[in-house]
Amino acid sequence: MLDPSHPDTKARCTGDDEYALLSYGSQAEFHPPRTKFSEATHASDLCTLTMSGLPESFVPGWHDEAEVRQMKFRTLPHYGQVSIISFGASGLGGMFTAGQGTGLADAKAGAADEKEDVWFAEDADADKQAATAIVQMCLKAGVNMIDTSHWYGQGRSERLLGHALKGVPRQAFYINSKIGRYDKDPMHMFDFTYEKTYQAG
Repeated sequence: MLDPSHPDTKARCTGDDEYALLSYGSQAEFHPPRTKFSEATHASDLCTLTMSGLPESFVPGWHDEAEVRQMKFRTLPHYGQVSIISFGASGLGGMFTAGQGTGLADAKAGAADEKEDVWFAEDADADKQAATAIVQMCLKAGVNMIDTSHWYGQGRSERLLGHALKGVPRQAFYINSKIGRYDKDPMHMFDFTYEKTYQAG
């Protein structure tokens, strides 16, 4: 990584998307911003964070800076600096509850009009609170990548993440989800149609 504190290192924003460019001699690095800034402010903030060894996702006053400094990060194209440990949210969907690991413990042939898929179910307050405590503890400690899927509890993982991330600065995390696999019923498990993919997105 280029050292923005070097007197010959230049920092500026480029293009409509305001990507930050650090350059030194023939070397250059692009850093996609997580938040819109003016050119001067964005370049300054980027240099400050890079010099201090903190990732672009670091939010002063929200993160535990001492914990974040102990986390290791790697640059991932189209993302930025990503923690080497991610938060796998399959557990929030009950994927490690007895009998739920494969999602097929109670597999049966379903009727054509039978659907298990519940996108907007309501979860217990205790589950929301537990998910919030766990997720925010990880994020404040420097984890900035979250992995989830509708398959994880047929929407439960994504719903609980929604509650857990309420109030968390959007800059503080990256999130990945998946498409294609939905219901436990083998007759409805996979769906790659445009409509389902659009709904899942």
